[in-house]
Amino acid sequence: MVAFTGVILAMASNVIRDPRLPDHKRLDQRGPLREIISKTFRSTRRWVAHRRRLDRKPIIKERVREVIKEVPVERVVRHEVPIEILKKEIVHVPLYTNDPKLLKTGVEANNIDNLPDDDAP
Repeated sequence: MVAFTGVILAMASNVIRDPRLPDHKRLDQRGPLREIISKTFRSTRRWVAHRRRLDRKPIIKERVREVIKEVPVERVVRHEVPIEILKKEIVHVPLYTNDPKLLKTGVEANNIDNLPDDDAP
């Protein structure tokens, strides 16, 4: 890469030294009127190109509009509806009895069989 750069620099120096190339300093000395006309023409051409570029761009305008519109909405009314709730519970209902066989009153089990019945004659 460095060797290639050296070759390019050598060729460029030969082009700069070439006597057949016009000298830009001599061209500017041809006349101040011609220089003014050329500068004016270049600036006009740049201005026209700039204006064409601006005219081609889209114009975007942002508008803020407030639109107030009433929309009819059905009113939501809540009604309390009674619901019957059934709960299942197991309830112990004691029955009244005087039967010593059903009552556990501290009498031993073998004595319970020997007790007289109240209903017996």
